This record gives sequence, C-alpha cells and structure tokens, in this order.
Amino acid sequence: MAPPNTRSQIYGKVTNASTPPLPSPRLQAAENIDYLIDKHFNKKLEELTNKITPRITTQLTSIIAEEIAKAVNDIKEFVNAELLAIKSDMISIKQSQADELHALKHELSILKDKVARQENTGVARNLSISNIPFIEHEDPKQLFNKLCEIINIDVPPLEGIYRQRSNSARSDAKIIVKFKSASHRNDVLRAVSLFCRSNEKKLHLELLGFDSTAPFYVHECLTLQNYNILKLALRLKKEKKLFHVFTRHGLVHVRRSQQGRIIQIDNRPKEIELNKLKSGEESQLFR
Repeated sequence: MAPPNTRSQIYGKVTNASTPPLPSPRLQAAENIDYLIDKHFNKKLEELTNKITPRITTQLTSIIAEEIAKAVNDIKEFVNAELLAIKSDMISIKQSQADELHALKHELSILKDKVARQENTGVARNLSISNIPFIEHEDPKQLFNKLCEIINIDVPPLEGIYRQRSNSARSDAKIIVKFKSASHRNDVLRAVSLFCRSNEKKLHLELLGFDSTAPFYVHECLTLQNYNILKLALRLKKEKKLFHVFTRHGLVHVRRSQQGRIIQIDNRPKEIELNKLKSGEESQLFR
C-alpha cells in the first residue's frame, strides 16, 4: 500500500487512530450553561436550606415541646386522679375502721356494764361491817346478833358470815354478812339508818362490848368498780363539787346541789362524766 501523501490523510489517520474529535463551540457553550445553572441552583438551594433550617428546627422544637408538655400534663392528670382515688379509698377505709372501732368500744362498754350488773347482783345480798377489831377466837355471828339487838331488829336468815383476810398488819378487816335475800339486807340497813337518826349518833364499839367509843360502820357491799366510784364521789364531795353521796342497791348515787336531782352512776359513760368534775371540766351528767 502506498504511504499517505496528503495532510488530510495523515490527520485523518491520526485522528481516527488516537485523538478524539474536538468538541464543537455549540457543545462547549451548552456545557458551560449547564454548569452555570447547576452552580446557581446549588447556591440557591444552599441559601434556601440555610434559611429554612432554623425555622424548621424552631417549629419542630416547638411541636416536640408541646407534645412533651401535653404528655407530661396527661401523666400529671392521670397520677392526680389515681392519688385522689387512693386518698378517697384511704378515707373510706379509715372511716370504716373508725366506725368499727366505735362499734367495738360500744359493744365492749355494754359487755362491761353487763358484767358489772352481774357482779353487783352477786353482792346485792351482802352487808359489810368495818372497823371492828379482831379478837382471837371471835364469833362474827354473835357480833351480828348483838348489832341486830342494838338496832332493834330480829336476826334475819343468813347464808353465812365471815371476816375477810387482811392484807396489812392491821387486824380490823371487814366482816361480810351474806343474807338469804336482798330484802333482808335492806331491812338491816334501814334499821341502822333509823337508829342513827333517832339517837343522833353513830354506831360505836362500846355498844358491842368493846372498851372503845370508836365508830364502826355498816354498809352494803360494793363491787370493786362501784367502790372506786364511791371513793371518787366522796373525794368530790370533800372538794365541795358534790353535795350528797350515798349507795343504794349496790350503786353509787350523787347529788350536785341540795335541790339537784339524784343521779345513779350505773354505767361507764356516767362514770366518765363524773370523773370530769375532778379536773374541773363541765360534765354532761347534771344537765
């Protein structure tokens, strides 16, 4: 083959063999326009992004804060409602327990009063004679017969008579007389009262044959509870807070003034009201 002898043939071969064709001016212009457009677009996009990002951030923050606040408020309302329900339940339980306790106290008071009445029934036929000295080989029955002679009454039928054991070095423990019936005991008490009023003097030991004018006392037996009430009433009388104190049928009776009504202390509430006088409180007992 003959070697090339023209420029076009040489360039053509070179061009076809190793060098890409030169771009046309129009293509270059188009590429420049695309570049400028992309550059301008990217710039505007960056400006827009920088402009709206804080606003979006602010709005999102506000929305999140509102949602958090709403959630917190909902939780608070739920917790408060639960606490109110618990508090209401606790109040109901507390009131129920208070009612039950009050009912139990009331029942206990009733039971105590029943026991006190039963105990009082047990001593309703008994008589107590105190301040009589003990004598070796004494006969309490003879002493009681002598008492009946003094107060001018027939000796009533007895179930028994004995001297209590003394818890101290003194030997003048009470003599207990048990009658067949409460009416017999009351007959003796009335006779003692009549004797004292008629003779304007108290019973004394000399009447029983002792070499002493010391008084001795005849009174109805009391339960421990009523005996404590009697001691309280006598103390209040000594303090001028009661006008008159006496016992009848094993119960303590009080009168606050000379013209006042007689109050029988026959249950625990009345005892509590009587006890208020000791501290100077106003008692409902005499209203």
